[in-house]
Amino acid sequence: AVQSGGLVGGGNPADSTDPFSFSMTLGLAGGITSAVTGDAVAKLSFGTLEDHLLATNLWQSISYDTRNPRGRARLRDALDEGRRHLAEKRAWELEKRTNPEAKEPTAPRGQAGQLLPLLTGESQALIGADGAHEILQACELAEEYGIRVIILGGVEAWTVAERLGRAGASVILRPRQTREPDKNLVRENGSTIQNAAILHAHGVPVAVTPAGSLFGGGSGISLGGLAGRDNLHLPMAAAFAVRGGLSNAAAVRTITLDAARILGVDDRVGSIDVGKDADLIITDGDLLSYQTGVRWTIVNGRIAYDKEKDTLFSHIRPASPPEKDPADDYWPRRLGDGP
Repeated sequence: AVQSGGLVGGGNPADSTDPFSFSMTLGLAGGITSAVTGDAVAKLSFGTLEDHLLATNLWQSISYDTRNPRGRARLRDALDEGRRHLAEKRAWELEKRTNPEAKEPTAPRGQAGQLLPLLTGESQALIGADGAHEILQACELAEEYGIRVIILGGVEAWTVAERLGRAGASVILRPRQTREPDKNLVRENGSTIQNAAILHAHGVPVAVTPAGSLFGGGSGISLGGLAGRDNLHLPMAAAFAVRGGLSNAAAVRTITLDAARILGVDDRVGSIDVGKDADLIITDGDLLSYQTGVRWTIVNGRIAYDKEKDTLFSHIRPASPPEKDPADDYWPRRLGDGP
């Protein structure tokens, strides 16, 4: 499972992560094996930083807010400059075949230079957008400049699911996030529990995350919540999507393979397959049930969490049944209720 928030260090996780932190133990106890921090994703490799960093430069966070027209104009100007440079570079590559002394065009600086990986397909844009209008604007940007876009939030994404599918956009959403519909609007609006199911039906890649755990609004996990198991809110977020009509299999993918594909790390994690990293969890029940506990979490082929050796959740359900009390055999015979 992939989650963000407080489980690994910021910046370069390899330099800032405490491999013995309590937060990492909580994450592993919840079946989380990888976590996003900034534009990097790292393993919850408790006790070691070997093979801790999984990938960097996952995306570029950009703002395309309709309430900031100057910022939108500067972004488009930078993309246009980058696109002109790429056209000049293609022309130069053709010219140098017959003219070895042809001068290579100078790469743009500033924002235009930073955005070049978006135009070449080496990176993708992360755009925060909840309202339908902002989401549609992001789709237009993706189609006009041929860039890959991830919508973060997507409260009203269900109302424009078909357009998101055409634009090839992905969505990271919080299934429990709610927004009351505006009765003054004639179009569909507001939140719905069916958001993930509708997006999935239109072929839009979806990853879910607990409310307030990704990129602001609170992060990390704690011992609060139901029976001290707040860290299991990641599978509970997927279970909430099931209540909205998403199949169990598709819901599990929103926190495993589909999440890994959105991050661009599905060649290593996200599913059990030959050649991939051995990141596995073993539970004592249905993954999407609130009663289920994680027995073992395996990261990079080694056991990073063992419930029987960690007393973290012993108050909820012991990993092993208690030793048999001799009185259990004595009293039934004495009372004549057993053999």
